[in-house]
Amino acid sequence: MNELIDVRVDKRTELMSLMLLISDYSKEYPELLEECNNKNYRDTILNEFSKYKDEKTIKILNEITDKLCFSYDAPYFLILQLNNDLTFEKLDDYPFVGRLESSKLVLDFLKSLPEFSKKIKFDEFYEKNKDFYLLPITQIKNLIRDYNIVKFMKDFYNMDLSNVKFVINLMCSATGYNYGTNNNNEFVCNCCLRKSDDGKINFIDEKHNTLTLYVHEFSHSIVNEITDKYNNLPNDFFDDIKDVMTKMHYNLNNTIIDEHVIRAIEIIYLKYAVNSKESLKYADKLIKEYKEIGFIYIEDCIKSLEKYYLNRNNYKNFEEYFPQILEDIKTSKN
Repeated sequence: MNELIDVRVDKRTELMSLMLLISDYSKEYPELLEECNNKNYRDTILNEFSKYKDEKTIKILNEITDKLCFSYDAPYFLILQLNNDLTFEKLDDYPFVGRLESSKLVLDFLKSLPEFSKKIKFDEFYEKNKDFYLLPITQIKNLIRDYNIVKFMKDFYNMDLSNVKFVINLMCSATGYNYGTNNNNEFVCNCCLRKSDDGKINFIDEKHNTLTLYVHEFSHSIVNEITDKYNNLPNDFFDDIKDVMTKMHYNLNNTIIDEHVIRAIEIIYLKYAVNSKESLKYADKLIKEYKEIGFIYIEDCIKSLEKYYLNRNNYKNFEEYFPQILEDIKTSKN
């Protein structure tokens, strides 16, 4: 499976992180830019690039941050829609329409990026740090290979996953920025790497946390579209958890379904693909934590997905089974 494992530190996401760091973004969303075991890298960026905080590009970014919902996954979803040279022909509806109101500010910001990047000599900075990027790339690639993440995904979803990219975002944060997307069957999984509790392995947290993070975000690139296609739950179905979900920015029914199902897929991965004493213990811990923060249908989703996973040869793919998950959630509420 090695040929499938494309792990990279993407120049575009690192540029976005740099701009967020030197802009007013941290004033609006301080919790999203907390220092997490990346002090040297952050200090380098601040020391080298803070002098550019009054550039037009950063001023527009400040205005976007102030006026639009430019947080969590939106900055990175947006930047990865650009070409490698930071140009673009068109933008997807999300987040440009769905989150950013098709704002001219966003277009002005994006159009300014090639010149801004050139002025601050960002390409030189990126090239200079390639050796630094190599360590987390190697560590993540080994984890993905050794713990069969791509193989599990291929088996679980029964899909062609020959074009998968795992993007590492080194501007670690307390939360946010993680997502998965499918662009014409190019699956991109973008993750910030969390703080290591023991401090020995930079950017990588507890092993199973890192594994489930990639399983979780990768799954969004597949599950979200399927939910949009099949969700038939009434609008008031999740009223019992609407408030707690909204506080986590999961205010739409489709999103609440996505987050339940994908968290359940994490558990299936830990129980059946990793299947060690350590991973089973971690799975139990996750279930308890997820229920405590409001995912009260998580066990119903797990039971349904276990039926699917253990009998998946009876189904064409995950999508064919998906309506049954919704039926099982409905039944649990009756």
